[in-house]
This record gives sequence, C-alpha cells and structure tokens, in this order.
Amino acid sequence: MNITITKEILHILHYSRYLAHITKSSLVYPIHIFTALLIKTPSILLTLQVDKNFIIHSLETFLDLNYTTKFQQQINYYWQILPYFSFSVIKLFILNKNYFNSFDLLDNIIKLNDYQINSFLKLTSISKNSLIIDYNISKFTNNNNKLTSIGTKIIKSSNLINIKTNEIKYFNQVLYRKYKNSILFVGDSGVGKKSIISLLSESLGLNHTLPLEIWKLDPRIFHVDTIGIEKKFIELFKLLEKIKNVVLFIENIDTFIGTNVNNVVNDSIINIFKLYLNISNIRIIGTISPLNFKTSLEKNINILEYFEVINVKEPEYKECLDIINRKSIELEQYHNIIIPNNILTKSLDLSKKYLLDKALPGKVINLIDSSSSLAKGDFISNLYKDNNVDLSKTLYDLQSKIRYFYNIKEYDKLKALQTEELILIQKLSKKNKYNYLNKNIILKEKHLLTILSLWTKIPIQDFSKTNENKLLFLENNLQKQVIGQQKAVSIISDSVRRSKLGFKDTNKPIGSFFFAGPTGVGKTELAKALAYNLFGSENALIRFDMSEFMEAHSTSRLIGSPPGYVGYGEGGQLTQAVKKQPYSIILFDEIEKAHPEVSNIMLQLLDDGRLTDTSGDQINFTNTIIIFTSNLGYPKNINNYNTHDKEIYTKISKQVQQALEKYFKPEFINRIDNIIVFNNLQLSDLLLILNKYIDKLKIKINNLAKPVILHIDELAKNIIVKAGYQPGYGARPLSRALSRMVEIPLTNLLFNYKLNKTLYVSFSGNYDTLLLNVKSLN
Repeated sequence: MNITITKEILHILHYSRYLAHITKSSLVYPIHIFTALLIKTPSILLTLQVDKNFIIHSLETFLDLNYTTKFQQQINYYWQILPYFSFSVIKLFILNKNYFNSFDLLDNIIKLNDYQINSFLKLTSISKNSLIIDYNISKFTNNNNKLTSIGTKIIKSSNLINIKTNEIKYFNQVLYRKYKNSILFVGDSGVGKKSIISLLSESLGLNHTLPLEIWKLDPRIFHVDTIGIEKKFIELFKLLEKIKNVVLFIENIDTFIGTNVNNVVNDSIINIFKLYLNISNIRIIGTISPLNFKTSLEKNINILEYFEVINVKEPEYKECLDIINRKSIELEQYHNIIIPNNILTKSLDLSKKYLLDKALPGKVINLIDSSSSLAKGDFISNLYKDNNVDLSKTLYDLQSKIRYFYNIKEYDKLKALQTEELILIQKLSKKNKYNYLNKNIILKEKHLLTILSLWTKIPIQDFSKTNENKLLFLENNLQKQVIGQQKAVSIISDSVRRSKLGFKDTNKPIGSFFFAGPTGVGKTELAKALAYNLFGSENALIRFDMSEFMEAHSTSRLIGSPPGYVGYGEGGQLTQAVKKQPYSIILFDEIEKAHPEVSNIMLQLLDDGRLTDTSGDQINFTNTIIIFTSNLGYPKNINNYNTHDKEIYTKISKQVQQALEKYFKPEFINRIDNIIVFNNLQLSDLLLILNKYIDKLKIKINNLAKPVILHIDELAKNIIVKAGYQPGYGARPLSRALSRMVEIPLTNLLFNYKLNKTLYVSFSGNYDTLLLNVKSLN
C-alpha cells in the first residue's frame, strides 16, 4: 500500500521550521508543528474561531517563557517527534487509508500529550478534545453510531446563563411546531448562545411524548474525505429524516448558508436546506454573530423563513456576577485552585473595561480560566526548585545532552544519561505531588493583570495604582520630552486626566485634538511622548501621512474596500490597526492634504467612539487619542513673531482657528475637543533640545564596541544651536547641524583609530567654529 503525503503536510513542516526560526529555537518542537497546523489549515481555525495573529503572538510569548535555546542557523526536529511519524503511517495502514493529511498530523501531534502544547492550549483557551479526530467520522455504518459520526450529543446542562422558564418553554414550543420549527440564535461570541442550547437540551429530554436530543454538527466531517459538501448534507438530512427525534445544532451556520467575502451565496446548499426543512421532523438550531447575520443572512429571506430568529443579549452586571459565582466552583475543582470572591468581582470589572471586543459572561469566564491556568503553572514551576537548585533547568540541560548525542548517533553514551534523566523526573514527580496536594493555590489579581496584558498589549504596570501616579505627573514627564510647548502639554494632560476620572463621555475617544503649527516644533514628538507615557511604548502611535489620501478612492484604504472591489473583506488600514491595538494614539499628519471625504469618515469616529468598516464590523475607538496636525493659518514669516508672548499667541490662535473653520466643515471642527496652537521655537528652546539630542548620541556611543567618552562644552553647544537655527523650520535643522558638526567628524575619527584604551573626545567652541580634541585614557 502506497501512502501519499499531501503537499499541505510539506508546507506545514516547512512553516514549522520558520516558526522555530522566528522564535530563535534551534529545534522544531511539537508546539511549532502544532501552531503551523493551526495557521496553515484554515478549516481548523474556522472550527475553533481562533485568530491567526493571536496564535502567532501567543506562541512568541509562550516560547519566550519556556525556551532559551541559543539560535542556530541549522534547525532540526526535536528527536522525540520522529517515532510518531512512523506510528502515523502504521495507523493509516490499519485504517486502510492511502493518504496522510493535515488532520492525521494534528491527531498524532495532539496525542503526543506534549507538556508545552498542553500549556499553550490552556494559555489560548483552546479545548484539547476539540482537536482530536475520530477516524470513523465520515463513515456511516449502523444506526447506533451514525449520529456519533456527524457530531456529539449535547447532554450537559449549563450554569452559565440565567434564563426564564417561560423563555425555555417558548423555545420548546418552536421546536415542536409542524412548520418553522428551527431556531437561529443571534448573539456575540461569549454571550451564552451555547449555554441556552445546553439548557434547552435538558428541557427537551424531559418531554415524555417525544423527547428530543440535540446533536452538535462537527464541521470537520466536511474536510476529512473527498465527498462534496452538498452530498454530505444530503446524507446527513436523510439520516435525520429517519431518526426523527434529533435536533441538529450547527454553530456558525453562516459558514454554510451565508454569503462569502465576495457577497456570493452558495445556492446549491441553500436549496438543500430549504428542501429538507420543509420536512416537519427535521429541526435545526443555528448560531450566528450579529455582524455575520447582518452581512450574510439578513437579506436572504428565502432561508430565514424556516427559522425563528432569537436575539441573545448580554446579561446585566448582577446577573453576570451570579453566573461567574456558580461557574467558579467548576473552575476551582478543575484547576485545584481557590478563587476568592473579590477576584470574581475584579475580573468582571476588568473584562468590562478592557475586553471591549468580546461579550459577557464569556469574556470574564475566559479571563478567570486563563488566569487560573497561569496561577497553577506559576505554582508548579516553583515546585521544581530544590535547595535553591532549579531542577527543571538541570533536567532541560540533561535533555539537551541527550538530543545532542542522539543526533550524532553516539548511542553508547545515551543509556547513562537517560537513566539519570529518569531519576530526576521521578524526583520531580514525588516532590511536586507532595507539595501540590498539601498547598493551596490562590488566584490573585496579578494573574488577571498578566493575562489582560497579554491579550490587550497594555503594559502590566498600567493596570495598577502606579498608573494613577503616571497620570498625576503626566505634565512633568511630557515637558521633559517636548521642549517649548508648555501650553499644549498642559491642555493635553488636563484632558487625559479628566477622561480617565470618568468625567468625559465614555462613548467617545479619550480625547481628540488638532495640533496647529509650523514644521519641526514638536507636534509629532508630543504624540510619541503621549504614546510612551500612556501606553508604555512609542509603538502605540499609529501614524497616517494624509498626503497619501488625496484622491477620493484612496479613503477606502482607511476602512476597507466596498463589496465588489479588490481588497474587500481584508479590512482597512485604520480599522485593522486599532482592532489589533485598541489602546493607542492615532496621528493623522497634515490632515488638510487629505480628500474632504476623509473628514466625513471621522465624524462617526469622533462622535460615537466607533467606526464601521466596509464589512459592517464596528471598531471601538474609546481607548484611543485622536490627533490631527496642520500648519493652516500659521504666519509664513514666523521669524517676525514670538509666540511665547501672550498677545501674539492669542492673535495667531484666532488666525489659525479662522483658517481651520474656513477650510473644514463645521460639523468636523465642532467634534474636536481642543485646537492647540504650537509655539515657534526660540534659541533657548533649541539649546534644551540639543541637550536631549546629545544625551541620545551618548547612549548610542555607549552601545558601541569601542570605549569612547564624549564631551561637548557650553560654547560649542551655542555654536551648534546658532548653526541650526531657522525659525520657520523648528528643530529639524538643529538635528542636521549636530550631525554635520559632531557625528560625522566623530564617525571618521572612530574608523581611523584602533582603540585598545578608552578614548576621550571633546568638542570645544572657538569663536564660530568647533575644535575637536582627542586623548587616550589609561
């Protein structure tokens, strides 16, 4: 029998080597292959509803914590993986299957029971059972196992949702109708659709006349063999027609009967559904998100006439707290952990505040579950330490040696090392079992914050009380980074503090500002400083050069292309950036250069704190600061003005305000919180800015392999400032002057000197020129 390895498998194995490369691992571990499977097999991600970027980010975070192998160019497979490939081939012979596809590989990787994969699954909240493939899943044999071949029976009642008895009775009545006896639950992910179905399943089983069973369709049956999807549904519906007492539950039903990204409907599948839904004993329960319902099903009246559409809303705060209280008992037993009541309340508050793209109660349960897994993992990792010796590190080093001797085929040295490995594992197991059973693990706030930081990309310290101190001293910190713009810094700081205290409308961005002023005075620098001080990194600044959006059609790049155009379904640059990084500063640079249609797009963003892209997805902007920059209305002969003078500043501010109101529509200007006019920079400001530039230069010098000490005296600094002073151009000429007068001579010097000792380099002033002095230090 010939076994065919599909091209898909080869791509996955190649990609697993790439993942090992980007995570700086010299070996391909099971977790690399597992992650490559998730990323390269769309049907798996579709089934699990897992975002590809989230998987990659989680993997990088996980491997940073668990692998410290020095990166090598040559990447090999971890030696324990290899026997499982042989086992997979043997299994295919037994099953009389002549090809080896991604699902076969996934099945065997999961059954490795690898510790890292299990920990990764906990971290990403992916169920291990949902990934195990039943090889008989597509074979309809006898009546007893036909149903198990299409899915799983829902028999467990749920405690995740409070639902009134009369509502359950109504759902029962719908399913026992002769006509229109199928239900479509519309609700966001995590709102409790599946929990309602669990309760409904229990209720249906109590009907003595005709007890119904709810079976969940496993979408993998459409991927494990070559039978067409239409034929598979026909077989499925014929089976349901015979059995009569089964309700088929199809999660994300729009996958089959909705429109695709090109707005095209699969009429053949819809016609099959309509044909069999006319038969009274075929009942379907489907679930769908509100967005997908609106974009792919709402207009399809022909199929909706067979469903009773039920909108599932998010529970209220008190109801949600009651749900997680009951759920916490199950989580405590599963994780063998104690979850205090105050942590339940804290987790609910944090999830409501920070996890805005998900629904209650699912998001808070997911937060508690993931945090409990983290707490348990931290506890277990501490158990590995014995007499201040990290036994896990010792075991890791030992296993590295075993892999090394295995790879070079020196098998005679393996036996002793493997015996030592076994003794160490037994020692760890005994120690862990004793401590694990005799100590209590308590879920703490720090575990919640760690998981939230991973999910939201907000630095963990920003969740704590230290963030309040950061806001208190925000003005001082910004003034250290942005020179000569005290008024702008003061207005921004007051506005941010006001918003953070809750005085501002929560349905709007944290703040929206218009920075007006000439080039080089610190408009972009203030945006960067805000990103660093509020969100922990300058990378939290999302910048758009609006000169790239001068044409009417280019505005679609912000929110995505409309249906029928290239790029539809991929999302817009703005909406996708904020979706990935919801806590950010968004800078629209030189907004006056953009097409007027751009300002129309901004109206919804500024007014509602949301922006709807062309796919109908609403992106939340309430945790962003919106900044527009422009030099409209600022005097061209700026060197004749000193804007630090109060009267001159007031005059220019009015001039700028009038110019903006003339250029932009009133409804756009009226939605901006503050129009801030920036000062032009004086010589005293430039001297302070130069000191900042020199400090940054010294940091770069310290990072050089060559030992160098740089000194620039005050007279030399004044000469550099005068050389870089151009009133209409801000601080940018100063940066060029420093590069020309200091950095270039210093570069030439370091290339020509062979340094064995520390080199002292000083620049001193002599009238209008700089003198370079060099000496070696002992």
